[in-house]
Amino acid sequence: MTLKSPVRVASSLKRLKQSLHFMNLMVQVMATIIGILIALGLDQLKVARQNRRNAAQALGFVVSDMEANQRRLAKTLESFGSNEKAAMDNLAFLQACRKRTLAPVGKETIHAFPTLSLTILQSASWETAVASQTASHLEMGRVQKLAAIFELQRKFEEAQSDLLRKGSIRARFAVLNQEPSHAASLSSAEVRGLEYDLIDWYSLLQNAKVLGEALQEAYQETLPICRS
Repeated sequence: MTLKSPVRVASSLKRLKQSLHFMNLMVQVMATIIGILIALGLDQLKVARQNRRNAAQALGFVVSDMEANQRRLAKTLESFGSNEKAAMDNLAFLQACRKRTLAPVGKETIHAFPTLSLTILQSASWETAVASQTASHLEMGRVQKLAAIFELQRKFEEAQSDLLRKGSIRARFAVLNQEPSHAASLSSAEVRGLEYDLIDWYSLLQNAKVLGEALQEAYQETLPICRS
């Protein structure tokens, strides 16, 4: 049996130590990389959970706003119904005025319009959720429905504003209601002017009413989905 020289043995041991040292370094590097990946994964999970919590909280605020808006809208639609009836009654009165003789018109034929005020609907919670990108962490179907609701809400508020800007016709009928002698002495031109203005105002009322009813239906459809 041939024995290796001490030099060759020492060289082999040195190479073995170097290999073991390299393998040890590789193990340490791999352990560090795996640790970093695990930490990043845990951070991402934490961020995802926090995003879901934030989205759920934001959705709760949006639902609260919509519930409050739904109650306000119901009262507004009732007011629209009362004003619609008054408009139709007054339109019938004006049409009768065009056909009447010079006989006085009784006060009971004039109808004062019920109070009509601008209903402010809340949208701050939704706008905040969109601006902060919290809404992007909600289910896409919910986001689409909510976006459609708040766009419809904006259109309804614009329709209300248009209606109130034409509110002078209501004030003129309030005067006629308080002073029936004025109604009895209206000229044919004044009657036609009132009739045209009332028809114009009535069309704005109808537009606001249609949008309001559509918005109410959207609330009824979407709120259960958002609560689930």
